[in-house]
Amino acid sequence: DIAKAYNDAELFNACKSIWDNIENKKMYITGGIGATVDGEAFSFDYDLPNDLAYAETCASIGLIFFARRMAECEINSHYADVMERALYNTVLSGMAEDGKSFFYVNPLEVLPIASKVDSRKKHIKPVRQKWFSCACCPPNLARLISSINEYIFTESDSTIYVNQYIGNHMTSDKADIHIKSSYIDNGKVSLSVKVNKPFVLALRIPGWCDQYNISENYKIENGYAFIAIKESCTINAEFVTEIKMIKCSNKVRANIGKVAVTRGPIVYCIEEADNGKNLQLLKLSNKPNFIYKDGNISADGFREQEDSALYSNYTSPNFEECNIKFIPYYQWGNRTENEMSVYIRI
Repeated sequence: DIAKAYNDAELFNACKSIWDNIENKKMYITGGIGATVDGEAFSFDYDLPNDLAYAETCASIGLIFFARRMAECEINSHYADVMERALYNTVLSGMAEDGKSFFYVNPLEVLPIASKVDSRKKHIKPVRQKWFSCACCPPNLARLISSINEYIFTESDSTIYVNQYIGNHMTSDKADIHIKSSYIDNGKVSLSVKVNKPFVLALRIPGWCDQYNISENYKIENGYAFIAIKESCTINAEFVTEIKMIKCSNKVRANIGKVAVTRGPIVYCIEEADNGKNLQLLKLSNKPNFIYKDGNISADGFREQEDSALYSNYTSPNFEECNIKFIPYYQWGNRTENEMSVYIRI
């Protein structure tokens, strides 16, 4: 805010340096930040343990606040991409589907017995809690959700930027804009624009999207499609939504030989309720044959046979074919206490 108000380039560059370090070296794929319980803090670059993650709900909300401020200072779609990543994954995970219980921390791997027995993981809860002694996350989450319309658009003298594809309506001296969206389901968005005076409309091209179609002529710059609007119109956009396997940098020790499954902005996970115990034994097929249905994903894979001995001479492992079910990460823990993992062997 101060950098913008005083046009202070040095202060903005300091903020940008912090942002770049978070986005490129210290952020979980879910938009969670803060890898260690000690100080609820960052540790060192690429230290992103799945089963020890703090990734507080409030921290991801704070990241969204930070992204919004940065977006007001610099036109760069990365800021809105991170908002989206944090919102649809860690932030939504912070509240149960019935709105009655909450996660304070948001790990990417959970083994319930470890949460109860291992003192290093006492901050990890396998089920959402009704309340907390320091109850910052529930009201902070409620505040963000109730004010989400403030994160959809930003505006400059000549341009209206569409940052999030959430059904909404905005009015300015330039135009009235209605958004109808089925973005999460099929990547489709329709914008009805009633023009008050000529302006430029900028649509964010999501960072996860490789193919898209926009019904008007546009020019791409800094991750946005800029469209000159002179008269009232309806603009239809489709961002082709594909199931992807995402790997970490090999500097992230926890995820060597593993991938995360995503579809659009949604990160998926596997749960014991669907796939049985010992999720670490599951492995995706080289050709998983992903199927998306009703918000969930199924894939072809294998389950490694359990070892009977603690130590033994190495032999090639035995695998049985199986079907693996993935659910959106934000939905985990809504059915029962069970194992969960975002990353899976490949």
